[in-house]
Amino acid sequence: MELHAVSAAAEELRHKFVIEYEALDESIRMAFDDARFAFLEAVGACVDTRFLSSAVMSRTALEAALFLARISEKTSAGTPVIQGSVMRILPDAQLPYWALEKWARKHHLLGKKLAIHCEKVRRIGNFAAHYAEQLARNRANFIARARQNVTPEGAKSHVEVGAYSMWVTAEDAYWSLNITRHAILSIARAWTRIED
Repeated sequence: MELHAVSAAAEELRHKFVIEYEALDESIRMAFDDARFAFLEAVGACVDTRFLSSAVMSRTALEAALFLARISEKTSAGTPVIQGSVMRILPDAQLPYWALEKWARKHHLLGKKLAIHCEKVRRIGNFAAHYAEQLARNRANFIARARQNVTPEGAKSHVEVGAYSMWVTAEDAYWSLNITRHAILSIARAWTRIED
C-alpha cells in the first residue's frame, strides 16, 4: 500500500468518524470525549505516515473507550458522571484490559468478533507501548532457540541475535484505526443501555 494512499484513506476515515461521532447524543459525546481525542490523534499520526504512533494511540483510544464506559454512568439529567462506587476505589482500581473487555462483552458493548479484533489492535499498539517488555521477550526467544540448537556432538551452535526494530506496517496501522473507530462507536452507542 502506498503511503499517499494510506494517508488519504486515514483522512477519509477521520471525516467519517467525526460525522458518526457528532450524530451521537450529546451526553454520549461528553462521556467518551477522551476516547474521541485519542482516536483523532491516532488518525493524525496515520495521515502523517507515523504508523507506530498511530498504533499506540489506537490502543489508547480503545482502552479509553472501555475504561470510560466502565466507570461512567448517566445521571437522571442525562449528564455522564463517574460512578460513586468506582470513585471510592479510584485511583487504586485495578481495571486491566482483560477485565474491561470481559465486562464490555457481558454488557453487550462488544461482540465476540469485535472483541477479538480489539485484542489484535491492542497487541499491535503494545509493540511500542511496552518496548522494554517486548525487547526482553524477543531476547528470551532468541536464548531459548539457542539452547535448543545443539549440534550432535553436544556443542551449542551460534544463533545470531538480530537488531530489534520497532515498526508497524501501514496496513496494520490503518486496520487498527478502522477497528478502533468501530469499537468506540459500538461501545458508546451501547453504553446507555447498560443496567448494572
